[in-house]
Amino acid sequence: MACFNVSYFCLQETLLSRLFVRKISRGPDGKPFDLEQRKWSCDGRVELEGCILCGESEADFQAEENGFPIVRCKSCGLVYVNPRPSEKDVEAFYGQYLRPEVSGRWDEITRALFKRDAIRIGKFAWPGRLLDIGCGFGFFLNAMREQGWDTYGSDLSEVAVEYATSRLGLKNVFRGQVEELHFKDSFFDVITCWFAMDLMPHPGRVILEAKRILKGGGILAMRVPNFDFFKILWTLRRMDCSILRFFLSLIRKETGNKNALFNVIDPPVHSCAFTSRVLSDFLEKNGFRVLHVFNDGMVRRGNFFNRIFDGGITYTAEVFKLLTRGKKDLSISFSIYAKKL
Repeated sequence: MACFNVSYFCLQETLLSRLFVRKISRGPDGKPFDLEQRKWSCDGRVELEGCILCGESEADFQAEENGFPIVRCKSCGLVYVNPRPSEKDVEAFYGQYLRPEVSGRWDEITRALFKRDAIRIGKFAWPGRLLDIGCGFGFFLNAMREQGWDTYGSDLSEVAVEYATSRLGLKNVFRGQVEELHFKDSFFDVITCWFAMDLMPHPGRVILEAKRILKGGGILAMRVPNFDFFKILWTLRRMDCSILRFFLSLIRKETGNKNALFNVIDPPVHSCAFTSRVLSDFLEKNGFRVLHVFNDGMVRRGNFFNRIFDGGITYTAEVFKLLTRGKKDLSISFSIYAKKL
């Protein structure tokens, strides 16, 4: 099983955030650095026998990115990498993100998101026991603890877990895959997973484990990038030209692969890509009732121009969704809230 780092702070796969972070992030020495590193190499790969969401074996080829085939499950519709990078390569790639000097910067960037998440969760559940899968440095857990929640977290990063426990004083943060931590049945009132499910080696197993450890009526909340939006890059690839590459280079990272500007999943950055329909259908078939799907768009922060740009994209997606009666969702990312039946 590939060991994917599911830290929230390294998953801001939104266009403006990459541009914004690149310009202002600085280390302790005052020199700028990128929070989102992309230097990597893949020496090995693992062939999967079936879909990492539903387990079915039949899939159609969709594209190739960074030398890896991207396929779409014929059963559930999930788009995923198969074969995918080896465990060793993925660990090395995500290890680049986990540096102590980035913690304060990501705390600032994610503060607005976490404030919104706390408000939403409060509409569905009273303070109780909460687990954040892929908790990273623990900023979300810290915010929820201040609101009276009994917080738990899991992450694969030793650095992130150490920061959460030593620097933030969080007591119940564990290193490892959530399936390996052996929580009791019906233990949590709320489970969250922010920008991490699309990195999981087997997201279907994670969701089923969340169902097991959630109380009856408990809430599962997840946020992922929206494949319906990002797949436009595959269309743009057919229109490849120097002007298009110039504009994409302003908001996308250089990986050493000239075609990476048009990548959607960009292995090993992600293992799969969800649409709201694919995720909703899987939840409904496996003991959950979907309560709401939110268009998250981008975090409106920074200067006036950034806020206008963020809001414009988000509201445009909302209007398009209304005009198509929910059939077309072009939000950059979405959050889905579901109740365990």
